[in-house]
Amino acid sequence: MSFFIRNQSDTTWRATAQPRFPTATCVSIGFVSMLMVIGNTLLLPLSLFAQSATSLAPQTLVVSKRTKSSIIAMTTSDGRMHGGKNRFCVVFQKTDTKESVDVRNVGVDFTLLVGRIQEAPIKVQLDREQTGNYCGQVDLSKQYYVPASYYAFAHYIDASGKKKRERIFLRVQ
Repeated sequence: MSFFIRNQSDTTWRATAQPRFPTATCVSIGFVSMLMVIGNTLLLPLSLFAQSATSLAPQTLVVSKRTKSSIIAMTTSDGRMHGGKNRFCVVFQKTDTKESVDVRNVGVDFTLLVGRIQEAPIKVQLDREQTGNYCGQVDLSKQYYVPASYYAFAHYIDASGKKKRERIFLRVQ
């Protein structure tokens, strides 16, 4: 472990193997790093802009689609969809005011694209976490094409009771 020592008379730092306590300020690199990790672990969840009340992980945009009256955005904790199990959210917002849109019965069908051929869809029904925010899990299994191309069809019923379906293109690494 190395220590940095700063003389009180000037502002220069120098590395040493042993700290000198009476005349210098001592900082251990390992101890400071440990404090930073603990601080980030404890304070980071409090400062996140998590889009749902129940999730502690931040949500990063993967892809979005703008329709005539709303924006449909798919988000994950790291901003990417991967082969295997993924937890994701679909957020519905008004185009002009960016406020949440109340929709019902939200589901997403993931269809793998192989050339012009669309494979059988993987259907996922999403749970409502708060107004306009619906979350769920999908298992995209092992990817044989890197990157893999998918259509995600978002099915929902809008506030007027009309069934709607929007196609969103995404890539899976």
